[in-house]
Amino acid sequence: MKPNQDLPPNEIEKKSTPALLIRQLVKFIATFFPIRIFILHLRRSPLMLSLWIGFALAVSGIAFTDYGVHLLFMLPEYLGETSFAAFFITGLGLGLFTMSFHISSYIFYSYRYRFLATLDRPIYRFSINNSLVPLICIFYFAIKIYRFQKPIYDIGDQMIHLAGLFIGIFTMIALVFTYFFTFNRNQNVYEEKHVTSLNALLQKIYSRKKDINPLSTADHSVHTYLRNFYRLRITRPADHYEYGKLLNALEQHHLRAAYFFLALIALVIGLGYFEEKPWAQIPAAATTLILLSVFVMISGAFFSRFKGWTPSAAIVFIFLLNYFSAFPPLYKPNMVTGLDYDMEPVKFQRDLLYALTTDSIVEEDTKHWMVILENWKKRQSSAKPKLVIANVSGGGLRSSLWTYEVMHQLDSLLDGDVHHQTLLISGSSGGMIGASFFREYRYRKDQNTWEDIWPSFGGELREFLGRDVLNPTIFNLLVNDLFFRFRSFEYAEKKYLKDRGTAFDRTLNKNTFGIMDRNLGDYRLPEALGEMPTMIFTPVMIQDGRRMLISAQPLSFLSFSRHRLSPLESKLFDGVEYARLFQNHGAFETSFLTINRISASFPYITPLVNLPSDPEIELIDAGVRDNDGFEISMRMVFQFREWIRENTSGVVIIRIKADRPEDEPMEMQPLNKQRLSDLIRPIQGVINSFSNLQTFNKAIIHQFAEEALDIPVEVITFPLFRPGEPEELALSWRLTKLEREAIQAAFMRPENNSATQKVKQAIR
Repeated sequence: MKPNQDLPPNEIEKKSTPALLIRQLVKFIATFFPIRIFILHLRRSPLMLSLWIGFALAVSGIAFTDYGVHLLFMLPEYLGETSFAAFFITGLGLGLFTMSFHISSYIFYSYRYRFLATLDRPIYRFSINNSLVPLICIFYFAIKIYRFQKPIYDIGDQMIHLAGLFIGIFTMIALVFTYFFTFNRNQNVYEEKHVTSLNALLQKIYSRKKDINPLSTADHSVHTYLRNFYRLRITRPADHYEYGKLLNALEQHHLRAAYFFLALIALVIGLGYFEEKPWAQIPAAATTLILLSVFVMISGAFFSRFKGWTPSAAIVFIFLLNYFSAFPPLYKPNMVTGLDYDMEPVKFQRDLLYALTTDSIVEEDTKHWMVILENWKKRQSSAKPKLVIANVSGGGLRSSLWTYEVMHQLDSLLDGDVHHQTLLISGSSGGMIGASFFREYRYRKDQNTWEDIWPSFGGELREFLGRDVLNPTIFNLLVNDLFFRFRSFEYAEKKYLKDRGTAFDRTLNKNTFGIMDRNLGDYRLPEALGEMPTMIFTPVMIQDGRRMLISAQPLSFLSFSRHRLSPLESKLFDGVEYARLFQNHGAFETSFLTINRISASFPYITPLVNLPSDPEIELIDAGVRDNDGFEISMRMVFQFREWIRENTSGVVIIRIKADRPEDEPMEMQPLNKQRLSDLIRPIQGVINSFSNLQTFNKAIIHQFAEEALDIPVEVITFPLFRPGEPEELALSWRLTKLEREAIQAAFMRPENNSATQKVKQAIR
């Protein structure tokens, strides 16, 4: 049949069958440039795709929901408000992440598709075709924002927020493309410029010339591409182009990409110089997106140099970095503000523990506490009052607010009786921060110094305590801790390196308008005189699980128990006194804000602090061993049981819980019988059982106490969560306005009203 001869009718029918149309559609999709790039990402750069997947999972609330990560994106805050500016800055961060993804992808894969050299603005055309995943994630993000904010804001505010997000995205994309378009647009006008030493170095990092194969057939797998978001074009062959010009055309943006990466690092460092300025503390969502952008560009540099060896090279690099990070100048420990690190480190060994807990020291500390107990009793209105102990649980900012709310309400409803009858406060994390804040407020009120501070602020105290602490902390992780720490500050005539922990302290101090800006030694006399309850902080030593007992009062008798199973009945040390261990390093000059933060060292958010000891001690959140301080409280009761029996009518332990209810129904997941689950089930079992183990231990301790002490011990619990209900309040250092209002309203629930009545009856 001749080429121009008409096809017979039956052949026309065959050509137009649905099966043929489907085959043509499949062929079109298979040779469509956006699809080819997506498949290439799946094959060769799953890590970059995983960052977008992680972003989508985070904003959806599927991943990291308990920690409130999705709220950082749904309701970003800037200068304390969720506003157009907050979403605009978040949009800038998302636009930066998007362009970093495009630039790295161009560096990775442009050499495979030589037809790009025939186009003007090749990186722009490539980015449009590489936008499948970013567009899906961005529009999914926008839909989630709309749905999440629908019950909170009216339609006008929602549109303002979404407008801020998209304007920010488009602004950043336009700025980056403007930067690239200042370069010559295609190979016809591209010429090599004067190559400086810096340019030569950067070209070595990001150049892919050696990977461009003039015989490559990758072009043949692409028939159509997007010229822009609404026009299709057929690819043009590049075989007839001169090989040198082809290389130059594809390489023209690689040097610019290297400078873009340097600009990104400069942005991070530059923001660090203004990290104490409120205007520079961008939303945590934007900080996270900048961090992802840096990671993407670093991976691009690695891939450019090592190609298929990138995973192996990355592993070697990580191991080398890990090894050398243990030596100066890379090693820079996270210090405790107030301690002297210039002195010889304390030799931490078993003999020292015995030396700090001799019989004479324990006897002296016991006598000291007998004086505190007598001073406490002198301030009571009855001959045999109830001794009140407050146990406060961890749980981030929700715990701080809940602890403050309960203490404040009890103080108001019972005319201050609960606070004045409280001898001891123990617990962990955010609960101790809330208790510290209330204790300081109540002490100043009793000393008639509160009115000198408060008029200049006004409003509700809870509104100040509930302000965001996370944004400045995460921001400092990016601009200060991620690369290198070199900025310092002075405290008590000592110099310390800034880190995200000091940013946490500074923000907490601002949110509590400076009343907690004291050192540990400032509380020795007020606590000893019974003017305020004694607080015991118990962060845990990572190396061996012992408690670090931090208090203004001596506690040697809590450092050990008698190891009666041993033939020699030796001491079993499960703790060590901070003040005695570092008495020559200025322990009592330690910032009280830092002590609160050490007890609330939420993993990765705030740094684990290093103490001046040999070997070095590192501390983590107190909740690792005892989330609400119940064990410490019962040990104190046991230690002074005889005095308590003779001088009080019993003990009332007020438990303020902001974590999972202990009496919720037993819910066991079906056993996963698949083989791979055998690898993770042991670890998963330990994690799942962690909270229950603490609950079981507390129940046993309470039972033994009732049987052995011969002292009435009543435990009254104020739960934030109800049994069987999901924990809808984020375990985070940032809460939304609705979450703060929900915490305030929780006190009025029937179970907490009942607990209030029990406290009223117990102490009177």
